[in-house]
Amino acid sequence: MQDDSFSKKQITAHQDAQFLDLLGAFTRPQEIQSSSNADDLNSRFVIKTNRHETLRFVAVNGLGTVLLQSEEHIRAAFGESALKTLAIVEDDEGYRTLFCLVLFAGSLDDARTALKSFDTRWWLQQPNQLAAKLNFDFELV
Repeated sequence: MQDDSFSKKQITAHQDAQFLDLLGAFTRPQEIQSSSNADDLNSRFVIKTNRHETLRFVAVNGLGTVLLQSEEHIRAAFGESALKTLAIVEDDEGYRTLFCLVLFAGSLDDARTALKSFDTRWWLQQPNQLAAKLNFDFELV
């Protein structure tokens, strides 16, 4: 029997990721699609990229609960008045990650210490698969 796999249309990793993204929209719980969860994110985070696209990214990747849980740990590490932003960043290969940046008015050393505290006390204890789609960092202001 002849193997004709080279003559068949091949799905690239990028196409496969797009398909899984669409499939995930139908097979995963859409916790962020509910207006109360979207309202919670809107009231707790400043969304810097397209709001609809960002909320969809959060929903498809199941990031809503962890983002809402992160808030208390961010406040504990960075202070009660910490302002948090969300932005989707896409690399040259089309891979997308949601960045939660904490705006920090202190020194670079204080910001690094706060981020290390956040990481060791909470973020590094979260499931590893979340780190592939969500990143926490700071931005000095």
